[in-house]
Amino acid sequence: MITSRSSPELRSISEGIPPVHNKENMVFMNGLPKTKRIKLLHESMFVNGEKIFGKKPSLINIYEDSNHVSTGKGYFEFEDHNIKDIIQKSNGYKLDKKHILLTTQCKKCPSLTKYTYLESYGAWRRIWTEEELDNMSLGIVQEPEIENACEIVVDMIMPTQEEYLGYWKKLTDYIYTCNYSSPTSPGSILERVESHDAIYELVRNKHSYICNNPLCVGIFHKKNSEDGGASKKYTYPILPIYEATESLIRSRVEYDYLCYNCVSN
Repeated sequence: MITSRSSPELRSISEGIPPVHNKENMVFMNGLPKTKRIKLLHESMFVNGEKIFGKKPSLINIYEDSNHVSTGKGYFEFEDHNIKDIIQKSNGYKLDKKHILLTTQCKKCPSLTKYTYLESYGAWRRIWTEEELDNMSLGIVQEPEIENACEIVVDMIMPTQEEYLGYWKKLTDYIYTCNYSSPTSPGSILERVESHDAIYELVRNKHSYICNNPLCVGIFHKKNSEDGGASKKYTYPILPIYEATESLIRSRVEYDYLCYNCVSN
């Protein structure tokens, strides 16, 4: 249901029961306040829509639990929009001192019965069934079919779940500590560092690079597959990446590009 631009209707929906969606691009948001005053939260997101998203949403859904308390998650639709601009403006937006908004594009309203968003790590995690967990313990893993799946990269190491979650926790913790928003607004993040026998400098513009470390390549493909390609389009181009500008030895540098986690090791 699409409501008028001037007065989108409030729809509070139970956790795990997504609304019917249309063909427009949409965004899923995490990091909203958890409150029983859901109508007030809805009105605030609409009134401040231009400040948060760049334009007011045409539809707002606030997820709530069985006690009618908002879960911190929301689903938004926009008319006549550039979804890329909306993501860039709203992702990382500081609603107040306690709430930083995390925005992800979605082709349809995410089913929270199959996936959960880990706020601390900035990543989606599949909710495995008991049968799937039993199969994994026996070494039987059936990969889900993924639309537009990436080609297999030879120089790539697929991470364990512990490595995957640990990577995103370390990176997001550092980004928040340094008040990093994007390559053009880096805050106090490290800009030049000696690592892996080379001098690396922070790329200061939106980019198309990923870390060349084989494990980090695997982490990229895992995350990009899980969110349907949104990471490649919206997340990675604004993550901090370092380019090798000078070799400290006679031979060629091992990695042309490294992420913060790798240059800081």
